[in-house]
Amino acid sequence: MHAIRTRILFPSRRSVPLASLVPSNLGLTRCYAHRSTPPRPPPEQRTYFYYLDIHGRLFLHDVWPRNITSCFKDRRFLNFFFQRLRPNTTGQHEGQYPYISLCGKEVNYLEPADTPVVYTDLVNEGKQLVWGGALLMPFNPANLHVHPVSGYVYHPSPDPALGKLALVSSSTILRYISPTLDIDKVEYQWKGTTYPVKLIELPSDQDGP
Repeated sequence: MHAIRTRILFPSRRSVPLASLVPSNLGLTRCYAHRSTPPRPPPEQRTYFYYLDIHGRLFLHDVWPRNITSCFKDRRFLNFFFQRLRPNTTGQHEGQYPYISLCGKEVNYLEPADTPVVYTDLVNEGKQLVWGGALLMPFNPANLHVHPVSGYVYHPSPDPALGKLALVSSSTILRYISPTLDIDKVEYQWKGTTYPVKLIELPSDQDGP
């Protein structure tokens, strides 16, 4: 329970032309953004590589440093990307990039720091969680889960194909959940009702997410 005490409050991923959504200063003209490595795909296929951090920010995989200035911010671009996200069953790069987002002949690989969906805000009077750019998922206050080791908090995923649970960003937890959280009982108050935060059960040989 010590990990929960210390980390749940402060925890450490109509069609439009995508070329018009990418900042011009990046020099990107295809559906998404270009990365020259890893290994070459078949000639007819274009591949691009991305990274999603625990705050829900999307980056070109080779971009460094990764911060608010270097992540993608256009909501239409982000919605397009995440609405097409699915498990990577291509036989290519499945270990490092377990998810892909398709755009015509382009295969866009995603490496998430944790889950491929991260909820970044709670809007509409606390009724909906935000993911992607401005995609919405109904918020169920009775269905929050906490990882017993990392202290990260999760909510059911918007798409079962992307996993049962999706990470809730630390900023969202700090703003909406932490103020009424009872660490000892692992429960919180939401609109006058008390809800438990469920512990994720791990296999006996696993202590990570």
